[in-house]
Amino acid sequence: MDTYQPPTPASSSGRDEAWTVGRLLTWTTDYLKRRGSESPRLDAEVMLAHVLDWQRVELYTHFTDEVYTPEGITWIEDNTMVTVLTRHFPELDPYVGALTNAFAIWERPST
Repeated sequence: MDTYQPPTPASSSGRDEAWTVGRLLTWTTDYLKRRGSESPRLDAEVMLAHVLDWQRVELYTHFTDEVYTPEGITWIEDNTMVTVLTRHFPELDPYVGALTNAFAIWERPST
C-alpha cells in the first residue's frame, strides 16, 4: 500500500508557490525514482507532455509562466550561451567573452 502523501506546492523557502512545469518535472522525477523507474526524468517528461498536449521539447522551450517562475524568465532574458559558458568555464572568457554568438569561434566548413 502506498502511503506517500504528495506535498503542497511549497518552495524550499517554505512559502507556497504555484506548480510550474519545472517544479512538476522535478517532483515527478523524484517520485518515480523512489518507485524504481529506470528512466524517471524521461518518464516524467513524457507524462507531463502528454497531459499538456505538448511535444516534449516544449517543456523546455515554452518560455511562459506556465513553465518558469518570474525569476526563471528574468534569468533567461538576462543570460546568453556566452554568459553560461564563462560562468562555468571562466578560462574561456578571453575567447568568447566579447562574442555575441558563442559558436562564432568555430570556423564554418567551406561548402
